[in-house]
Amino acid sequence: MKTKLSILLAFLTITFSFAQDKQWTLQECIDHAAENNLSVQRAKFTTDLRKEDIASAKGSRLPGVSGSGSQNYSFGSTFVSGFGLVTRDNRSNNFGINTSVTIFNGFRIKNIYEQSKVAYEASQLDLEKMKNDISLNIVNSYLNVLFNKEKEADSIFKAIERDYLAAKEIAKQAKKQPTVLSGAMHKDVWYLPNGSSPEAQFLKDANVNYLWSETTGNGSLALSFEVVLDKAKDADLWLSPSYYGSFEQLEKTNALYTNFEAFKKRNIYSFSNTTGDTGGVLYYELGTARPDLVLKDLIKICHPELLEDYTPYFFRRLN
Repeated sequence: MKTKLSILLAFLTITFSFAQDKQWTLQECIDHAAENNLSVQRAKFTTDLRKEDIASAKGSRLPGVSGSGSQNYSFGSTFVSGFGLVTRDNRSNNFGINTSVTIFNGFRIKNIYEQSKVAYEASQLDLEKMKNDISLNIVNSYLNVLFNKEKEADSIFKAIERDYLAAKEIAKQAKKQPTVLSGAMHKDVWYLPNGSSPEAQFLKDANVNYLWSETTGNGSLALSFEVVLDKAKDADLWLSPSYYGSFEQLEKTNALYTNFEAFKKRNIYSFSNTTGDTGGVLYYELGTARPDLVLKDLIKICHPELLEDYTPYFFRRLN
């Protein structure tokens, strides 16, 4: 049973290793997947961001207040005719307070607030659906194991592993490594994968030059726009720009995005526009179970000449 369950859990990660230290109950498998699955973690992060967007939209209705204060002190001596050397000391204090409030801006604040609420609700539904799909997949695989379908499960896993490794070998034939930017800004912070993340491993296996491949750590990198622009302004490709599905959305959210060459040349790709039968983002539903398809997508985007007859499964160029 221990070996059988390790085969089941292999479908829940994008690595090809087995966990054989203990026997797993069905509930433990479900709980472990819900807590550690990369897509679930990303969906939770997205939901938290959408919640922050609502708070930010509410706050934009409030008046803004700022204050300032300064103190100047000067001293010295000067020669005055008829008096000789005279000492002069001067001190001054300045204080100020400013306040501003938006009276009307064409319902922009109201619309942003409503949009933020809808986006938050949608992200919650995506998260719950993702957890439910993972639970159903685990239960189905668990039952398959119990009903002596270990060979079938093992065959499927080996086929995925074989296809992934074959795609990795194909990527090695590339004659050029395009430079790659990833992620997008939330408020004033740009979030993108660190160099030891699963996303960065995909890019490494796709034989591209991910500009932050040398970084390490847990979670995403959090950088300023200026730092990202300085390093990635001329990047050949921009992958996974958060949840944005079109160039218009990117530019409308922040016109600074138009400074990147990848934006100017329309070389931005995302998985957010590819949905399943029920309307959920397909990458979140299937991506971690099919790392071979994710890698092939990246190879097709970055080295199209290597997979001429392949059609990307998850990623699409932005509208």
